[in-house]
Amino acid sequence: MTSDGPSRQKLDDLLLDLRVERSKLDTLVESLRDIERSMEQDPLPPLWVDAVALRLQSFHTGIERCFVPIVRVINGATPDGADWHRRVQELNEGL
Repeated sequence: MTSDGPSRQKLDDLLLDLRVERSKLDTLVESLRDIERSMEQDPLPPLWVDAVALRLQSFHTGIERCFVPIVRVINGATPDGADWHRRVQELNEGL
C-alpha cells in the first residue's frame, strides 16, 4: 500500500470478493424469509429454531467476512492479537 491508498487492482479484487459475499448473504436472507413465511402458518419446531439460529450466526460471520478484507485493503493488514475480533467489530460500528 502506498501513501496514496490501495491500488486500483486491490480495490477491484476487494469489490469482487464483496460481491461474492453479498451473494452468499442474499441466499441466507432469502432462506430466513422462507422460514419467516412458514412461521406465519405454524410455530416452528425446536429443531427449526436451531436452524434459524445457525443461519443468523452464518449471517453474522458473513458480515465479518466482508469487513475483514475491507480493513485489510484500507489499513494494509487486519488487526492481530487476542482482541482482533472485538477491534474489527468496533471498526464496523464506526462506519
